[in-house]
Amino acid sequence: AKFFQSKDKNFITAGIETNNLNFYSKGLNKHKIISNGEIHLDFKSTFKNDFSNIIISKAAIYDDYTKFNFDAAYNKEKKKETLKFTVKSNKINMKELSAVFTPARNYIYSGSSTCMLAFVYDFKKDELLESKANVNFLNISLKKLDRGKYITYLQDSSFRVASKNNEITYNANIKNARNNIKLTGKTTINKVRKYKSKNEIIIAAKKIDGLFLYQHLTYQIKDLFSASLKDLRKGYEALYFPQTPFGYFLNHNNYSIKIKADELLLKNNAMFNNLKLELSLKNGWLHTKLFNLSGYGADLVFSINGFFRKERGFFQMKGKALNLDMEKMYKNMEQKGSITGKLSIDFDYEVVANRLQHVIDSAKLTCSVSLLESKIENAEIMSKINTFLKKNKMTVLNNKIKLKKFGFNIRQREQYFYIRDFAIASDTINFAGFGYYKYGDNQGWTIPLYIQLTDKEQKFNSFQTFIKGEFNQPCITVRKTGKNPEPFPLC
Repeated sequence: AKFFQSKDKNFITAGIETNNLNFYSKGLNKHKIISNGEIHLDFKSTFKNDFSNIIISKAAIYDDYTKFNFDAAYNKEKKKETLKFTVKSNKINMKELSAVFTPARNYIYSGSSTCMLAFVYDFKKDELLESKANVNFLNISLKKLDRGKYITYLQDSSFRVASKNNEITYNANIKNARNNIKLTGKTTINKVRKYKSKNEIIIAAKKIDGLFLYQHLTYQIKDLFSASLKDLRKGYEALYFPQTPFGYFLNHNNYSIKIKADELLLKNNAMFNNLKLELSLKNGWLHTKLFNLSGYGADLVFSINGFFRKERGFFQMKGKALNLDMEKMYKNMEQKGSITGKLSIDFDYEVVANRLQHVIDSAKLTCSVSLLESKIENAEIMSKINTFLKKNKMTVLNNKIKLKKFGFNIRQREQYFYIRDFAIASDTINFAGFGYYKYGDNQGWTIPLYIQLTDKEQKFNSFQTFIKGEFNQPCITVRKTGKNPEPFPLC
């Protein structure tokens, strides 16, 4: 590095070079994020003693695969305070980069990318005087090695962002075996520092993987509840919701979102059709303008609503799937045996919150599930039940059940999830029970069940079981008695 001074100006020239750089992640599943990498830095700058003028005439970060060139100029006057900034990359071969840079364990990626960004920003006016950007990711492939086989998450996909002055446009094509999605959008930025914008997003898809959405939604909900529980144990004073960063964002950024998909895929050949969903967020008011979904003769209803301008933000999500034809759906899922009957699900969730802890202590959830007049024959669930009964030395059932009714209701209040009316009425198995799940106490479900069975020879048998386990992974077990072996659970 070199540094010298002339009157009120200072000059810096510097360079850094690293070789054979290895960087590891933390935690139990440690892996190399950077393998035998090289990083080089060149830097040249001049600035005044009072820092009213700073010029970076040359800055570059590069290795064998990537190169980013920067230049910047900061100037402060009485009526004006501006920053001019430019960054530009080379065309990056992402397959070559994947050999040395692996952000996540067992993932590989390929494709190409380029980046260019230039803007002039006035701090005193909080205004973008000029801006231009182009970011492109083309022919992207993303795979994960899982038990000796690669799972493809992205294939021949692309993502592009372009901007000029205060307007940003973007589009993406997301493809794999179960997704074919095209996204387009436009953002108009009104304020930068106190960010305000208007946004339009359109998603048009031939097919969307509903199972993938469900799995990731459950992960996000689990993380949200975990963060809420941690916040519940803190004792700080909360702000009004519009004064929080998230509340400010929801009240000062408007969104119009339109989603259309020909197919919403479930398991194997099961799917819903003709998904249409339009959402609007304007001046802190979120509402559903349109919803349509069809399949299996069901009456399908869904809506999201919210209002975020008061002391506490309000959010509600509710939906119904009434009289769904289980016979046709189960057949399309290509599962063993058959299940007939009409399935209905009805849920309503709402929360009033101005901090994370309220996701738990002020949330209200009601959910009911019922399956009526059903026949279950040689289905996988019957094999599991009979394995459970046999290993616990109990009566084995016929592989055919005539079910009059199966159902349960769940109600959430604060950390507690109460299950009521949990019952089966059939010709071979009958039970009824109720209990609860307390989030955060590590005890899981507590539901005692008194089960009555009728075996193949029409003999009557009864015993008591318990449902334990995590919220989305419950297990039925029998109480251990005397010197008997540990009971075999049904999970």
